[in-house]
Amino acid sequence: MRVKFHIIALFFVSFILLSCSENNSPGNAQYITLNQLRITPGYEWFDSEYNSYTPKQDVIDSIKKQFADSQADFILYVNPSCNCSGTQLTFPASIKVLHEAGIDEPRFKIYTMYNQSDNHPYMDNFKVISLPSFFTLIDSLPRYSINDSLSYYMLHRPDSTWYIEDFVYSAIKD
Repeated sequence: MRVKFHIIALFFVSFILLSCSENNSPGNAQYITLNQLRITPGYEWFDSEYNSYTPKQDVIDSIKKQFADSQADFILYVNPSCNCSGTQLTFPASIKVLHEAGIDEPRFKIYTMYNQSDNHPYMDNFKVISLPSFFTLIDSLPRYSINDSLSYYMLHRPDSTWYIEDFVYSAIKD
């Protein structure tokens, strides 16, 4: 009985370690719709994080007005991992901001990647440095990295009151 318990425990520990490990060989980013993402293993956390984020309504209203005349599109890269730093907060909040502002697919596209070195459709235009990554494109060219700006503010201005929606607005305003 004791041996059986150890074998089962070893199996579960191995499963957890293998399912959360980084893959170092380049693969290909896979386009995924939000509906597909919600039923894909590895993204079980998405809906609860999405529902827990409340964006600032005044900024959402500004995004709505600005986006109406915008040529902006958004590209999001995300890892389905259970422990990637930031993924479980930043990515769902970003999608919620877009939804609240009335921006839906196909004006944003989600690509699932297991490693930031994976091949992706825009790799000739920009490099994905971390996951998640959130880019704004104008006329199919990269204009703004929302997560880079968010990271900069968190590091250099920790007392800042800027949130994801503030960076989305900055990315699309003239």
